[in-house]
Amino acid sequence: MFAQSFGNLILAALAATLIGSFWQKARNPKQYLAIFLSSLAMTFILFKLLDYLKADTLYLGLRISFWAWLGFILPTQLVHIPFDTHTAKPYLFRSILHLTQILAIGFFLKLSL
Repeated sequence: MFAQSFGNLILAALAATLIGSFWQKARNPKQYLAIFLSSLAMTFILFKLLDYLKADTLYLGLRISFWAWLGFILPTQLVHIPFDTHTAKPYLFRSILHLTQILAIGFFLKLSL
């Protein structure tokens, strides 16, 4: 059971890393490492959240992932818009990137059930 969960955890982190490195156009190993470590942390926390909430289906995994994004990631991105001199476009772009990453993580964590 743990080996399967660990495999899903690594697979989900790698998927999020690929999405992040593609969207952020990573160019050197330090950037890839930073994206992987942040993806691994996000994957582990989402794994624990899904386990705590007993999300045992793919649908619940994706649904909880979406609500986690909506409640924690989106507000932290949008709060910068009124206080920054940049346009809203980079923040919305990053928010969509994080939504894609967290849905991919939720998908891969619940894929084998």
